[in-house]
Amino acid sequence: MAFAKKHVGSPLGGEVMNGQVGALPMKTRARSNLSKRPARQRRITEQVTEADMAQSSVIGAKAKNGNGHASTKSKRSKAQTAGIKVTRHFTQLGIDPLEVMESLRSGAVQNGIDLQFDTRYVNSEGTSVFTTRGTFEADFVINAAGLYADQIANDYGMSQDYRILPFKGLYVYSSEPKGAFKTHVYPVPNLKNPFLGVHHTLTVDGKSKIGPTAVPAFWREQYSGFSRFRFNEAFQILKDETRLFFFSGFNFRGLAMEEIRKYRRKNLVNESSLMATDVDIKNYKTWGKPGIRAQLFNIKTRKLEMDFKVQGDERSFHVLNAVSPAFTCAQPFAEYICDRVGTKFV
Repeated sequence: MAFAKKHVGSPLGGEVMNGQVGALPMKTRARSNLSKRPARQRRITEQVTEADMAQSSVIGAKAKNGNGHASTKSKRSKAQTAGIKVTRHFTQLGIDPLEVMESLRSGAVQNGIDLQFDTRYVNSEGTSVFTTRGTFEADFVINAAGLYADQIANDYGMSQDYRILPFKGLYVYSSEPKGAFKTHVYPVPNLKNPFLGVHHTLTVDGKSKIGPTAVPAFWREQYSGFSRFRFNEAFQILKDETRLFFFSGFNFRGLAMEEIRKYRRKNLVNESSLMATDVDIKNYKTWGKPGIRAQLFNIKTRKLEMDFKVQGDERSFHVLNAVSPAFTCAQPFAEYICDRVGTKFV
């Protein structure tokens, strides 16, 4: 949560992520309802159809040559031979999110911003924001709290028709040497749900990982075991998910069952093997740390929100739903928010 004024005189207070003050918010790129980015900033992609595949070169394919090394000279991906649509990315860029966040933190501190980590939002009254580390005075509040954005927004009279549903995302990492994959490989998203689906991603060290899953979680911070378990929170989420399982305005049951299958490494790897050759389960044994996606759903329509959702007035601004690819498009979305601070959105 960002503050326009803070009690110790710093120009900006801490920020809240997943209910904790201090973590920089994961802002995202706007789609149809946000201002367009300049052409030089847009990612260049091409939708490759079945007709294109007969003439196209390898698209994100991995193939082994006679020496056992990776090669993309002549073989085609399974997506080509099977007629599956994929997205061709002409420019690849890998980054380390931890290094990016550390750079942002360092830059913020150098500019006089006070970041309060491990600090939980409690409630607010007037211009006072109460946390587990004291009271902050703020003329204006920006709420980008992710998994807890809806709860904080409720205290400001926002998010009356919305609640957050948590979905757990997992990746499994390849043990193959650097260069086994030449590029990212993405499927065409299913427009009926807001999740991209399983894909191959190059890590910053040149290796690959497959995922993520989008498995419904039972409490907001269900990262491992029963850590950060809260009974009241879990009860509400289970109640919401049970209702959606039987009475959703979309096929939540099908989505949930499909994603739960991906808890088995074999099923996750098999799905990824539809997009590239030589994907062998023996090379995918290491699970990465889980992440939790804060997915907004509409209580009245019983549907997941497919686009960005922000609300605000003259005293606060709330990012309720930040759709994928959130991290990739953090900066332009941050600019969008800053340009609209103080504008009424409902």
